[in-house]
Amino acid sequence: NELKFRRSGKTLVTFYIREGYFTILIIYGKKERALFEERQAEFPQYLTDYYKNSKTFHDGKWMFIDVYDESLSEALIRMLQIKKKPNRQPEDLSQAVLGKCGNRCDLCLLNEKNNIKEKGNLLFQQGDCRCYHSAKPEDERDYSQIICKGCYDDCAVVKCVKAKQYNSCIECDYRNCNVDTNNFTNPGECNLGLSNEDLERFVLPYCGKERFQKMQTF
Repeated sequence: NELKFRRSGKTLVTFYIREGYFTILIIYGKKERALFEERQAEFPQYLTDYYKNSKTFHDGKWMFIDVYDESLSEALIRMLQIKKKPNRQPEDLSQAVLGKCGNRCDLCLLNEKNNIKEKGNLLFQQGDCRCYHSAKPEDERDYSQIICKGCYDDCAVVKCVKAKQYNSCIECDYRNCNVDTNNFTNPGECNLGLSNEDLERFVLPYCGKERFQKMQTF
């Protein structure tokens, strides 16, 4: 019940599957320990306690962290980013068409402009099942009648933004927003083992909150 993820030939993180929870092993070398200690105020005490109480061996500090729910997901991702920064280039938004929720209307297969020459909604139907559900054709949801016109007045997000007199959700507390964004996908819960094409077509367009966060970082 061990699952390892490698990068550049080295183990980035190891998961140990337990009954009702899992344990994640992260090993920090000298430079990574220094970086974490500089930023430890950003992390929950649950994780900083693991850091303080974990033993340091000749090859680094071994942290076996027990995870019982999703509350630590973002913090654990930040811990992994200390170990290995993403090598992806920032998303080019110079020609992008963003909805008020941050999603890429120009890439969305449900958008009416992407359903003129081909049935983008039917492609989305297949990709949605493959990327977020069982990948079995019999479990596909029916999107054949769904065509999005963009930021239309009946959209809950558009109504909220207009009521607050904002231009988009980036001006608001979008991380803790409970407004139904009408998203059909949840990028944080996609299946493992997806191809680059699947990520670009069925995940990337719908990373609205993550996109706003990147825009505020750069």
